[in-house]
Amino acid sequence: MVERWAICFDNVCQNICLWDGQSYDPSTNPTAWQPPEGALMVNVQNIFCDIGWVWNGSEFINPNPTPANPDPSV
Repeated sequence: MVERWAICFDNVCQNICLWDGQSYDPSTNPTAWQPPEGALMVNVQNIFCDIGWVWNGSEFINPNPTPANPDPSV
């Protein structure tokens, strides 16, 4: 089943892709896609995240959250 995956480096989401979770293996799966070397792949099928968000091991955190009540005088 193809699902949404976050491609993370240093726990920061660099990209989001659709992937079936199958990794390339020349002998058994020669047509599969291989994630970039050193990437942490996080299944985000049921998790909201965006590029630049930080993975803390259980959820993504927006590094630039919008203030709940922005001060209009600033």
